Amino acid sequence: MKFLDRFKNKPNSQQPVLSSDAEAIFAQKRNARLTDAYYRIKKRMVIVAYLLVSGLFVALYLISPLSKTPSITIFGNHYLSDIYAKRLVKEHSSDWMILNIAPLIEYNLTSLPWIDHATVRIKKDGGLWVSLVENQPLGYYMDEMDQPYVLFTDGSTTPLTSYTTDILSSIPLIHDFQADQLRDLAGAFEDVNSTMIESMSEIIRLSTSYDDNMIQILMADGNYFIGSRFSMVTLNRYVDIVNHLSGNGHCIYATDSADVVYTSSCPWEEKPQREPDYFLDCDGNPILDDAGNPIEIQYLTDANGQFIYDNHGNKTIVNPIEMPNCEVEAEDQANEADDGSTIETTVNPVTSE
Repeated sequence: MKFLDRFKNKPNSQQPVLSSDAEAIFAQKRNARLTDAYYRIKKRMVIVAYLLVSGLFVALYLISPLSKTPSITIFGNHYLSDIYAKRLVKEHSSDWMILNIAPLIEYNLTSLPWIDHATVRIKKDGGLWVSLVENQPLGYYMDEMDQPYVLFTDGSTTPLTSYTTDILSSIPLIHDFQADQLRDLAGAFEDVNSTMIESMSEIIRLSTSYDDNMIQILMADGNYFIGSRFSMVTLNRYVDIVNHLSGNGHCIYATDSADVVYTSSCPWEEKPQREPDYFLDCDGNPILDDAGNPIEIQYLTDANGQFIYDNHGNKTIVNPIEMPNCEVEAEDQANEADDGSTIETTVNPVTSE
């Protein structure tokens, strides 16, 4: 037994002996820490449980039909089909109606080449009400790779897709224009209304002796409209012009001032040969221009090359000039002749002698 007693812990006289009060204080602190830890864990568990339940409800709501955008109503589309217009809106909006923000959808839609302006309203049931203003297409053309593109009147272009091929029946074909000429061509039709653009079949670049960049338009009624890019606004009065013509196949020419139009033989038709007429002065001599060449009179003709006469039965002159007043000159010459005859009566007898 004495041997075993050697291995027992012996009290250390240097260690302090805790009283029962001290032990109670430490035990109270331990219990307080455990209690705080318990409530912290409990609080976290409550938060996690709340988040899990909330997430579950949100997930159930998002997968339910109640969260989906119930309807999309499109207005204002003319060239775009209803199916494609609705497709564009769906691509730039959210299927969940709580994520749809009207200004953001408007911004996304106006960034598309087909859309000039968009107005979006969110209805009470969460559906979308969309009003579109389309960019005005001028025509379509083929690029170097024979891919079809649409040219808009603001000069922008976009490739044709399977969703937009229906537009080909509403806009003319553009050919013989280089890529760097398309923007100027589009600017020429900026003020032409959409109804007249839809009445065109082809837009062709026409080279003449006086202008390499004339525009020749084949209209749907079989007539041709020819002019520079500065005279295309005259097309807005095209209906009034053709009402004064009979039949079709006419070539209608517009001046740059857009105030005068006339019909004449088409550029590809052989013009009848006739002797030119010149502006004459009071003595019957041709009036010369600044270069010293006689000024030829240009008459207005119809599609068959026949002269068009005014109400007085005179040929209609296209390029009138200011003519001299022959009556005044005749009076001046008469006065000069009277003065000359008096001198002759006094001189002639002297000469005869």
